[in-house]
Amino acid sequence: MSKNKPCKLFGIYNEYKTVDKCPVKFKKIALFGLNFVLYKQTIKNNNVFIKTTDNKLRKLRSGEKISGLKIDFKGLNNTLIIDESTVFYDSEINIHSMDSTVEMGKNCSFANFTLDAMSYRFNAVFRNKVTCNGLTVTMWSDDSTLDVGEGCMFSYGINITMGDGHIIRDLKTNQIINKKGSLKIGDYTWIGKNATILGKDSVIGPNNIIGANSVVTKSFEKSHVAIAGNPAKIIKENVAWETQASYRTEQ
Repeated sequence: MSKNKPCKLFGIYNEYKTVDKCPVKFKKIALFGLNFVLYKQTIKNNNVFIKTTDNKLRKLRSGEKISGLKIDFKGLNNTLIIDESTVFYDSEINIHSMDSTVEMGKNCSFANFTLDAMSYRFNAVFRNKVTCNGLTVTMWSDDSTLDVGEGCMFSYGINITMGDGHIIRDLKTNQIINKKGSLKIGDYTWIGKNATILGKDSVIGPNNIIGANSVVTKSFEKSHVAIAGNPAKIIKENVAWETQASYRTEQ
């Protein structure tokens, strides 16, 4: 921990402290016999890269924007990689973190998409051909991972929460009992309207269906199953879904 010499300013003593590797600078103020702590977020070495058709990374130029996407960085050493074929509509990515990476694959479409990251050292990847009409991802746990498989489709009003945001302890043992956040969603999984998925070391198998309003709290590693309910459970096996709308008559 580095510590600067306190200095007197208009009768108020200020003391700045910076914890090593922490992107927050604290300011301690003594005023009228009361102590206050303020902080200022450090913003440094955060980069956005566009992946080109030849798989090379081009750094986003100063002042250059991505249509339909708002990006807000706070913290240190964070990276956002977006394939140039991916499109956004009314979306935002807020990375208030350190040493973290988000990557969006080829031919994805994100509408009403929000990613809020307050944890350190997380990694999130959305693989090729992911589509969504309304998804909020909240990264609460340090050292967490989110892996969304190729061709996954998200309906409206969906929430993915990685971790609880606060520690929960057993009073008898003092052990931390809530798990850190990690979530893997297998390829070609369809997530229905208003579903909630809690990423706590969970795996969702490929080619699955998660029903509307479901709350997924654990792993479902089987494939070709329909999952629904609160808490979610398997309600049907040996099913497959298609992107073709159900109201279209088969020829």
